[in-house]
Amino acid sequence: MAADLRALPGMLDTIDGYIAAVLNGPDLNAADFQTAPLIAALMGISNLNDQVAGRPAAALAGRVLPR
Repeated sequence: MAADLRALPGMLDTIDGYIAAVLNGPDLNAADFQTAPLIAALMGISNLNDQVAGRPAAALAGRVLPR
């Protein structure tokens, strides 16, 4: 588990790259609806929210899953 936590920033960088390339376009697609709930789940874990907040991944989660 510790290794997963250390790897998280790199994984989030990869996801942000996907968002810049193909996700979060003018029309949401299936990949947006698959990715956003996973990001939202990470944001729901208090000690991980700071790592996700402010990233394009967080913006995608907010767009797909508005409160």
